Amino acid sequence: MRGKTKLLPARLREVLAGMPGMILAFSGGLDSRFLAHAAQLCGCGVIAAHVAGPHVCHTDSAFGRTWAEHAGLEFHSLEMNPLVFPAVAGNSRLRCRECKQGIFMAIRTAFADRLNDGFRLCDGGNASDILQYRPGAQAAAACGVISPLAQAGLDKPHIRELAHATGLANPQQHARPCLLTRLAYGVAPTRELLLALAAAEEEIGELLTGHCHDAPDFRLRLSPEPVLHLTRSVKTFEEQLISIAERHGFAGCKIEILPELSGYFDRMENPGQP
Repeated sequence: MRGKTKLLPARLREVLAGMPGMILAFSGGLDSRFLAHAAQLCGCGVIAAHVAGPHVCHTDSAFGRTWAEHAGLEFHSLEMNPLVFPAVAGNSRLRCRECKQGIFMAIRTAFADRLNDGFRLCDGGNASDILQYRPGAQAAAACGVISPLAQAGLDKPHIRELAHATGLANPQQHARPCLLTRLAYGVAPTRELLLALAAAEEEIGELLTGHCHDAPDFRLRLSPEPVLHLTRSVKTFEEQLISIAERHGFAGCKIEILPELSGYFDRMENPGQP
């Protein structure tokens, strides 16, 4: 383990070694998994706080729990309904900021004793996020959340490299942002709609991973018409994918191939945005 620790950048080791422990806002995605993994290598205790709700696919929550428990982390799942927040209910461009504020405040409340003991509230924000529209990062700063990966200057490609080098499972894990990102701004979310999106994406994911070597990343989006975005073509399964979408209530679904899925609706509103 000591050899793996030396593979981490000095700045990241410095940040993590200076913490008595962290309460990690844990999604189960690559960034939060890598941060937990790096913290363990540096001897920093980690409590993984996962906030579940209608905005998170059940399979994502289950994966996060399974990985965290296998890694020996103290894992806690908190329930939150983001639809009670006005910016989320109206699906405005500030939905992520208001939702993240709710998440961080829920975690602070649940772990007040540990935070009083010196633990720090952290998230998996990285240096790549600085280059994109990320209102959630504003919420993190306002709530006193530390982002060690960003502080160490680590962007997503570097994180993948370090994850592979230090033995983290699945370093090429696709990003799975919350289900609210599947809706164009102004398309109002409901619990039923989010659950339908989750069910459709879970079935689509099972089909792609079960039949495709190096399965493409994907999102089922409402723009407001349903469209399935894939990072590469899977002609053999297109009819099945459309059938899955329609079975879950997304009639007339089209398939589009995009090289980059993250930030789609922000790019639509601001074509010059990277």
